[in-house]
Amino acid sequence: PPKAYMVLNSLPGEEAQVDFGYIGTIKLKNGKRKKAWVFVIELSYSRYMYVQIVFDQSVITFLDCHKKAFKYFGGVPKTIKLDNLKAAILEADFYEPTIQRNYAAFAAHYGFLPEPCRVYTPTDKGKVESNIKYVKNNCFRERDFKDIDEAKDFLSEWLKTIANVRIHGTTKKVPAEVFEEIERKEPIMPPKEESSE
Repeated sequence: PPKAYMVLNSLPGEEAQVDFGYIGTIKLKNGKRKKAWVFVIELSYSRYMYVQIVFDQSVITFLDCHKKAFKYFGGVPKTIKLDNLKAAILEADFYEPTIQRNYAAFAAHYGFLPEPCRVYTPTDKGKVESNIKYVKNNCFRERDFKDIDEAKDFLSEWLKTIANVRIHGTTKKVPAEVFEEIERKEPIMPPKEESSE
């Protein structure tokens, strides 16, 4: 029999879901090709998302992607639901996961709660899982960019003119409109300014 899944709803500014998705290889400026991933973070209420191309899944890259996403959103969600990525979770455990030290300090600094999903349970963050497929199939499928700059420019334009302004398949609403009209006004915390020291 088919499995039944419950739709998990969130309040505005309450939750974001994050993950990486492999997109193949992209040319660098020197002409060589390198394996690339997309970092995708989606606000669970509005389904508004930020996407960034990366060449690794290191802790430094992961934190940098979060910072850019917070700037893009103009705030920080209360919780971030994530897979058991090595950049964030050292030991997966349903009751007491071991959070990577730098990610824990980063979360404390920005004031959000990291919420790891259960092991082998992608449905715990089904919203971002679905969007990773959407990004891969709609933005990157069968496209060969001249270089990384062209890929980044295309992705940025695609987010503004297609992804965040389409009628979402589940909510039947436009993510950018819901974000601007409701979620941006909710208590989504402003990102902290970085110290210049």
